[in-house]
Amino acid sequence: YNGVAILSRHPLREIEVHARRGKHDGRHVAAWVDVARAEPVKVHSLYVPAGGEEPDPRVNAKFADKLKFIDDCADHFAGSYGFRDRVVLTGDLNIAPLPSDVWNHHLMSKRIGHTAYDIAALDRLRRSLNWVDAVREIIPPDDPVFTWWSYRQSEFKVDSKGWRLDHVWVTPGLKDSVANAEVLVDVRNWTPASDHAPVMVRLTS
Repeated sequence: YNGVAILSRHPLREIEVHARRGKHDGRHVAAWVDVARAEPVKVHSLYVPAGGEEPDPRVNAKFADKLKFIDDCADHFAGSYGFRDRVVLTGDLNIAPLPSDVWNHHLMSKRIGHTAYDIAALDRLRRSLNWVDAVREIIPPDDPVFTWWSYRQSEFKVDSKGWRLDHVWVTPGLKDSVANAEVLVDVRNWTPASDHAPVMVRLTS
């Protein structure tokens, strides 16, 4: 069920399919998007491995693989671009870094996706290009924001036991272009539904 894609109304060029940590498993694609009336933007779409259940990479090979994937991506970005380049990173990063990104920070800090290991790895990725969290540029960091709810929650809006696993980041060169950001929560109610809700970020030229 792995796989990522870039859908665009604008022309794509120089399409890349990356084999992170030596595996061809469809978790990282990229392309230049030729945007009308603006400079081109490089878009990277990622799907970070979930990491399994045991929150210790020393005994959980899936979790260790997740952290290796993130570090591999960080090395790639640090060696490929500069802070002023027009680059967007988006996708299911399978990590909720802030206390307000999960429904219960204390409980979830022991769950993969919100452990200290996860948060440190995501911060290494963020620092690779001084990435800017586009959603948190618009929505204050202390405000709860969720993009994923378990299929086990039939009344997900009532319980609101969500996580913010899906992210849109931009390089500092695009920071001033971030005009709006929102999670389309109602899509989670569609039939059939994904357990994720779309994240929409609008960039101005």
